[in-house]
Amino acid sequence: ALTTELTRELELEGLAREFVRRVQDVRKSADLNVNDTIVVQYSSSSRVAEAVEFQQAYITEETLATSLKQVKKPAGAFKQEYKFGDEKLVVALSLSES
Repeated sequence: ALTTELTRELELEGLAREFVRRVQDVRKSADLNVNDTIVVQYSSSSRVAEAVEFQQAYITEETLATSLKQVKKPAGAFKQEYKFGDEKLVVALSLSES
């Protein structure tokens, strides 16, 4: 039998994947190289923030982020706002200096 119940962990994993997708969208629109390391700042709804904290290692690995920080007003060379479902997210990224 197939279980269709969404656990808290599965929901957080889905939000973390959505976060990665949004960071990669900003990277692409900024015309950055796929191998460039980046610094990511973000502000978000509490559930997205919880997902980012829960899946931080996965997110930094997938996005090549040397820094992933939640702030009130994200600042960076490239910035984008998103809304999906009931969630809000603002992502700003810059090239990493390392």
